[in-house]
Amino acid sequence: MTVPPMEFENLCLLIPEGNLKDEIRDLLKRKKSSKEFNLESKIKIINEYMEKEIDHAEDYLKTLNRLQTDEIIYDKIFREVLKEVWW
Repeated sequence: MTVPPMEFENLCLLIPEGNLKDEIRDLLKRKKSSKEFNLESKIKIINEYMEKEIDHAEDYLKTLNRLQTDEIIYDKIFREVLKEVWW
C-alpha cells in the first residue's frame, strides 16, 4: 500500500471547496485504501483542471522567455550606447 506524501494533502488545502476538491478527496481515499496500484479511468473534472493549469503555466513561461529575451536586447542596446558615449 502506498500513501500519498503529506505534501500533497497540504497542497490540496489550497483548492477551494467544491466538486473538484470532492473528487480529489475521493481519489485520495481510494489510493490510500488500495493494496496495489490500480489504474483508473480519467476523472473528468480533475483532468480538465490539470489541463487548464498546465496551459496556464505554459503561457506564463512563454511570457518569461519573452521578457528575458527583451532584457537581453535592452542590455545589449544599453552597452552599445555606453560605448558610444564613453569612447
